[in-house]
Amino acid sequence: LLLQSAESWNRYVEQASGPIDLSFADLYGADLRGRRFVECNLTGARLDTANLDGSSFTRCLLTGASLTDASLVGCEFDKVELRKASLERAVLRNCTMRDVDLTGSRAAYVYVATSEFSGCKLRQVVLDDGLLDSVKCSDVTVADLSAHRLQLARVTFLASVVERCHIIEGE
Repeated sequence: LLLQSAESWNRYVEQASGPIDLSFADLYGADLRGRRFVECNLTGARLDTANLDGSSFTRCLLTGASLTDASLVGCEFDKVELRKASLERAVLRNCTMRDVDLTGSRAAYVYVATSEFSGCKLRQVVLDDGLLDSVKCSDVTVADLSAHRLQLARVTFLASVVERCHIIEGE
């Protein structure tokens, strides 16, 4: 169902009587545009090169998931665990992240633009060679972040905590 069509999957999610287990699913390169993931367990899922444009994730677990080279344009994340996930070379544009825990995630070469983060936790995140452009952060906790050659343009922090960050050769 997940791979058939967005309409079929979204209907299934609406009718599901409990959490949906997609843990360790191999969705490499899948076209998952417009899918709604509600209370889905995607722990350890392989979503490398997947197209998730226009998708939404609500109360989902993506701990240890791999989203390397994934396209996440226009996505919404609400109350999502993305701990120890890989977002390397992922593209996040026009995204909204609310109450997302990215602790221990790797996001080298990530591109984040015109996006909003609120109530998120970015602890021990690696953002080497990343680019953040026009990103609004409110009530965000950033701690022990490591970033070599991170480029920041028009990034704002409101009511946020930023501590013990190591940005080397960044702009």
